[in-house]
Amino acid sequence: MIKLQAMKETIDPGRLGLISGPYTSITELDVRAYIDAVIRYAAAQALIDQISNVQGGVVVRDIMPDKDLLDGVGGTISSRDWRQPVASNYTTVTGAAASAVSVYTTARASNNDRKVLIICGLKNVGSGPAREAPILSTNSMILKRSDVKTIDIWQIETLETANNQEIYGIVPVIFKRGDDANILFIPNAKVPVSASKIDRLQIIGKVAEALGANVTG
Repeated sequence: MIKLQAMKETIDPGRLGLISGPYTSITELDVRAYIDAVIRYAAAQALIDQISNVQGGVVVRDIMPDKDLLDGVGGTISSRDWRQPVASNYTTVTGAAASAVSVYTTARASNNDRKVLIICGLKNVGSGPAREAPILSTNSMILKRSDVKTIDIWQIETLETANNQEIYGIVPVIFKRGDDANILFIPNAKVPVSASKIDRLQIIGKVAEALGANVTG
């Protein structure tokens, strides 16, 4: 135990390969500072990716499903409502990773070659603040670059009891200009399967793009 304590004192969290998953709790003051950092990271990456050559030419805004994402098979999304899956409902009840469903992707069709996308949290927008019974239809979110590299996996069931029904990743996930994102969810073991086996989870994050691409200020 003494050796472990001594080694623990040498660990710098900033030098670890990854600190995975979401925070177990976070204060509203911490959220404001966290989102401020995400905005700055998004703008910085946009400048590095030469989306603009000057800070004044960059817009940082919320992620919108119809403007920034495609469905799991690369189709366009017409509704701005947050809904998972985009159409129909989840059809498995194993809760197993093998049942993961690709819900969102990005590609040229979503103009991913013209923007930076940072995902930093999730918020349940499918129920009000007085809800007491569980509502989620998924247990995890998997964030991939294309269908090859798994960037992170978030266990999201804590959304059921989190303050404001929102969670934030310890490390935000950045998709640089031209990166093909693949966002999967694992359906939970809730039964029976029906049209109500869906979620309405807002992806909290920021998009950085050129001024005038969608908004002008």
